Amino acid sequence: MDVKQHVFVAMSGGVDSAVAVAKLLEQGYAVTGIHMQTWKDPKWQAVIEDLPAPEELAETTANALGIPFVLLDIREAFYQSVVQKFLHEYLSGRTPNPCLFCNPQVKWGILQAYALAQGANYFATGHYARIEQLSSGKVRLLRGVDRFKDQSYVLSLLSQSQLSHSL
Repeated sequence: MDVKQHVFVAMSGGVDSAVAVAKLLEQGYAVTGIHMQTWKDPKWQAVIEDLPAPEELAETTANALGIPFVLLDIREAFYQSVVQKFLHEYLSGRTPNPCLFCNPQVKWGILQAYALAQGANYFATGHYARIEQLSSGKVRLLRGVDRFKDQSYVLSLLSQSQLSHSL
């Protein structure tokens, strides 16, 4: 890769997104970490569990990997797009999977849009799935190589546009 392409990586503070960052750095990408603040006070839960808050873990990981880090406050959008829909579905007698609304509307709908607006070429997460570029120009979402770790299901509602700017 001659010119470094810029990738924003959604960082949860966990291992999978940290590994995604490390692999992209190894491949020569310029990487920026981004974390979405989704709840009223994430530190409250962390204090109860005697753990650092997720955004602190994500920022510490980004610093350790030597990449810039962005904390994006999307609490209101998350509540409207994910929590409200989850509650509506649950109270209607269904068992919703909040990741199915969060990924296309929030992670890709907000975080990826922010990344691209900042000049990024791509957006990545630590999800375990694959993307295939077809000769037609379309992109196909594929299962992860290890079927026991596969997370393609929770990415299945992403649009072609969202997938085409994803690694």
